[in-house]
Amino acid sequence: MTRPILQLSDESADAYVRQAVALLQAARLSAQYPSGSARGPGAQGGAMLAGYLRAMGSSLHRGLYPQLEVDGQAGFPTLKEWTRVLTDVDLCAQVLAELPPITTLRERATRDPAYGKQLLKYLYYSELAQLGLPPFEGMQIRLQRRPIDGEAQFQLVLDKQDARGLPLRCTAELTQLRDAAPLITLHGDRAQAAPELWGMIYRLVSLDAELTFLQLEGVPGLRVHSVTIGTVGPMLCGGVDVAPEWPLPIARSASTALLTCAVDTVLRNERADIDPDGEPDRNNDPLSPLRVQALSAAARREYEESRRRRSYRISKDRKFIADSASVAAIKALCAQAGTSNLVYALPP
Repeated sequence: MTRPILQLSDESADAYVRQAVALLQAARLSAQYPSGSARGPGAQGGAMLAGYLRAMGSSLHRGLYPQLEVDGQAGFPTLKEWTRVLTDVDLCAQVLAELPPITTLRERATRDPAYGKQLLKYLYYSELAQLGLPPFEGMQIRLQRRPIDGEAQFQLVLDKQDARGLPLRCTAELTQLRDAAPLITLHGDRAQAAPELWGMIYRLVSLDAELTFLQLEGVPGLRVHSVTIGTVGPMLCGGVDVAPEWPLPIARSASTALLTCAVDTVLRNERADIDPDGEPDRNNDPLSPLRVQALSAAARREYEESRRRRSYRISKDRKFIADSASVAAIKALCAQAGTSNLVYALPP
């Protein structure tokens, strides 16, 4: 099915960027969410994503890009726009080195349109360089426990834009067993994952955490301890015609702005010999029911038996960021679903 793509320009594009940046800055995204180039826990995902969105607004690019392309279901800019900003980041030093000095550009810009455009480029690339934006997609692997009896534990982190057009981070913790062909190699303290392992995770993360866990668990030589997928979006900006399928009635106006961020985790019960049933699943996501709830009675029995053999539990959570007028509808949705969710209101 063709995804709706919106072409925003002029004030509509800038209104969208202002709302999106405000939502991302207020989201308080933890290390479970994408922070760009799969960076470490100290990186702020909200700052990275908001930085990219700021670079897409005319206050930064000064009209050098006349249109902004937005995915009408995700509510985020399309991959083309993210890639354009990343390309410009890579070109900053080269472009600035090739332009005349800023004093020359300011002096001549009012008399010569060519110098006027060069001045805009200078200001854009200078401010873009100051943002220090990392690649928005990336992979990282870290050794968590040095080899014992030929086995070692690793953490794999992947940041990407998924098939729905949403930024996400997948964090998988796993042990490589000794009796199989290695998919992860150690060079001192530096770990390197085989391309086929990264390729598998890259393809899987658009699924939920449980299916990703089960697929990785089926790879010979791996024991999976946990899989966490943190997803940012979808996002709704009332000032433009962005229309994800929101399951709650919200009165739309130019000030309507809403972002939802979900964390989906599967955690192996490492002490199944003591507690074979482990802890119960936890679903604090009013928009995403547990998989078992959609199964027939027969399929549910088979599913639960498979769960007992593998011994893992599922935890889902979601938070919302919204304009103050939409907060009541979101809280009503959560109350109806029986969940207790963080709801951040944007400053007036």
